[in-house]
Amino acid sequence: MSSVPVRCFAIGDIHGHSKALASLLQLLTENEKMRDSDLLIFLGDYVDRGPDDLGVLEMVKTLSQNRPNTVALLGNHDSWRTSGTVPPEMALWLRQLPRYYRWKNYFFSHAPVYRFPNSELLDRLERRHSGEFSTFDEAVKLGYDFLNAFQGFSSEDLLKEEGVIGVCGHVYHHEKVVIFPEHYISVDSGAGFGGLLSAIVLPEISVISVTEAGAPV
Repeated sequence: MSSVPVRCFAIGDIHGHSKALASLLQLLTENEKMRDSDLLIFLGDYVDRGPDDLGVLEMVKTLSQNRPNTVALLGNHDSWRTSGTVPPEMALWLRQLPRYYRWKNYFFSHAPVYRFPNSELLDRLERRHSGEFSTFDEAVKLGYDFLNAFQGFSSEDLLKEEGVIGVCGHVYHHEKVVIFPEHYISVDSGAGFGGLLSAIVLPEISVISVTEAGAPV
């Protein structure tokens, strides 16, 4: 990319719903005025659970190859589909997808990883073991912070970096995009589970969603 885009449109897990994707992209272009100069990033999981895996893959691949400022990340379901279940040329394209992407102070990848509070904060909270929270909201209030990482990927440098906001999919939050503006944004709103396909617009943090059938919400 020749210059850093001013705006970003990040799309969550699609899971084979090509009609929803086509409808969402149309809304982003017509209603949200998405331009070629804006970053369009797909957060992975293009396949499984929906009626048209290949249609989604072809759409995402075409955009990533022909539209400026477009990035497609690898999801865990996409990784599983590189072993003979999609056409060979599509499997090759999937295997070459990046697992993360940086834009401004945002770190994009398919799945989240949290970073723990330091030991002093844990002592003050009297929380000496991980896993003692049940929601992201509780975790943030306790002082936990979030970055993103594809399953199996982590970076000590990134985990120590302050001021970085994670944007991911992967974790289904029951038709809801989860937003902690200074910590973590999860854009998986349940496409493939009867939920919604969503995009988040950054840095203004607005959400656009459609049903699996492509109807605006």
